[in-house]
Amino acid sequence: MLIKQFTSLINTHKKAFIFSSSLVTIATSVLLQQRFFSNNSSSTLNNMTSLPAPPQAPMAWNHTPNSIKSYTDQLIKEARALDDKIASLSENATFESVIKPFANLENKQAGLINQLSFYQHVSADKELRDASNEAEEKFNAYSIEAGLREDVFKSIHKVYIDTKDSKDLDAETKRFILKVNKQYERNGLALPLETREKIKELKQQLSTLAIKFSKNLGEETEFILFTKEQLKGVPEDVLSQFEEVKTDDGETKLKMTFKYPDIFPVLKFASNPDTRKAAFTGDQNKVPENSKILVKAVKLRAELAQLLGYNNFSEYILEERMAKTPETVSNFLADLKVKLKPLGEKELIKLKDLKSADLKAKGLPSENADYYVWDQRYYHTKMLETEYKVDEMKIAEYFPMANTISKMLQIYETIFTLKFVEISKNDKLYNTWHEEVKQFAVWKLDNQEDPEFVQEFIRPLP
Repeated sequence: MLIKQFTSLINTHKKAFIFSSSLVTIATSVLLQQRFFSNNSSSTLNNMTSLPAPPQAPMAWNHTPNSIKSYTDQLIKEARALDDKIASLSENATFESVIKPFANLENKQAGLINQLSFYQHVSADKELRDASNEAEEKFNAYSIEAGLREDVFKSIHKVYIDTKDSKDLDAETKRFILKVNKQYERNGLALPLETREKIKELKQQLSTLAIKFSKNLGEETEFILFTKEQLKGVPEDVLSQFEEVKTDDGETKLKMTFKYPDIFPVLKFASNPDTRKAAFTGDQNKVPENSKILVKAVKLRAELAQLLGYNNFSEYILEERMAKTPETVSNFLADLKVKLKPLGEKELIKLKDLKSADLKAKGLPSENADYYVWDQRYYHTKMLETEYKVDEMKIAEYFPMANTISKMLQIYETIFTLKFVEISKNDKLYNTWHEEVKQFAVWKLDNQEDPEFVQEFIRPLP
């Protein structure tokens, strides 16, 4: 199962990380903070002119739909060829002939696999996003197919048996072999062929559902139109970013999408409870087709776990994680509940009192008023202001985005003996997936006389 890690690698890009030996791409949204921070402050990053140009170019972000398809097919073909070779070794399988090339190819392919699958989350080009989505489907399909190859498992299992007590391999290598062998076992290769075929079918269905679920969220464009009066209390910096829409009756309204930079400020600052309710319920009910996908996926996971010999899917997943069992998780959460519930109940009383006073001040019924989930962000913000004198908007004025990012990077420079040097958009090395993305070269300065180039660092910044 040479590309056994494809699924986990692809899941990694959903957290917006891309790893390779020379590149780390971090794509975290800063749009909400941008709206609360002044953009007047210029960057204070101190470019060290004494440092040479990076010794290698960053990962290229110039793919097309056709090149994504071509690279995807090439990667899978390369992986299948090695799987076939490993399978042919059987009784002649050794660490050098099986595990080493397995790990080497995994390392070689990881960066490109992530990159090809990453475009679906960041590209402004729909054709490129669709091609990236199709690439993920192909990677997942091959991962499932490869993970159920009994002939490959025989060779890997032989190496595992031959090396588990070996003193010639270090602990890290032996752990890798153990993990690879265990993954095949967890795929059900000890089960009858008919059962394995059913497992393959279920995994393929789950993969398709997961990709569809993610794509639906990524392509979601729903919104609610509010009047400015309905959005009373929301900062002007936020409202200025909302698109103005003329309704059929000629009224101008503001378009609030369900993206975090739009909806979070509305839930935190809109004084009209009906506005908060509409925003919250609309957000919770967006992409209704995903509800059916989720229900189906839960049922398929339960069926898969049963076929693999587990009581439930949680038991299957947790087996390889620190908690190990659902009971450990349940006990941990129960213990937290005992400790946190009294504190939560105490705070809830304060929040309800705040709501009652707020409704009374607005001339609305306040006796025994229920406290709803869409009230939480709004009244928690009020509690910070009244009890602790915390004004988030006032605090934000002291943290202009450019200066804050600069100081944050300086902290990392100090802790890890690094230097971040911004690469100008006019520099021939500059290469990102979008023109608004900034790029930095990262140097390790343990030896001031001979700084070591670590990687390229890319993130969206104002």
